[in-house]
Amino acid sequence: MRYPLLLLFWPVWASISLPSLAQTTPIRETFEGTINAQYPVSLTLTTDGNLLSGTLVYKRTGQPITLMGSLEKGQILLHELFSKGEVSGIYNGTRTANALTGRWFSPGNSDKEFSFSFARKTSQPLTRTPVNPTGTYRCNLGESRGGLTLFVQQTSPNRVLIAAQGITSAPAY
Repeated sequence: MRYPLLLLFWPVWASISLPSLAQTTPIRETFEGTINAQYPVSLTLTTDGNLLSGTLVYKRTGQPITLMGSLEKGQILLHELFSKGEVSGIYNGTRTANALTGRWFSPGNSDKEFSFSFARKTSQPLTRTPVNPTGTYRCNLGESRGGLTLFVQQTSPNRVLIAAQGITSAPAY
């Protein structure tokens, strides 16, 4: 005779300190330049610590393209993304005080590689809006896998208390 497996996870408590929340101020910058010295583009880029995000617009088409990437020791790596998240191009280069320069290439076509050069036009610090994560969060782990509940309480500006409770297998659904 087979018995259904029932696993219960008792609440697990964790206290997390968040010392880095207020250490960096995000900056939004605009750039103008070209790809392959022949395709004029404008770029809006937000830098938050070492994370980069923004949009690039080819001036001839006006179509915005999402960019996501990182900045490490003056080196940038940006991924150009299609609307469904597929990488359509990669920017690898150098950031100076007023410019981004380097190479763009297509991940699916190693023969398609161009230089890029973007000059900074504007720079503006952004204000962070404080978010209080206190609440109950639930997720379904699949029809036969049960679910997970997180209980979150912010106890101070730099401290969050988290409890996790999960149930797996039948009869969790």
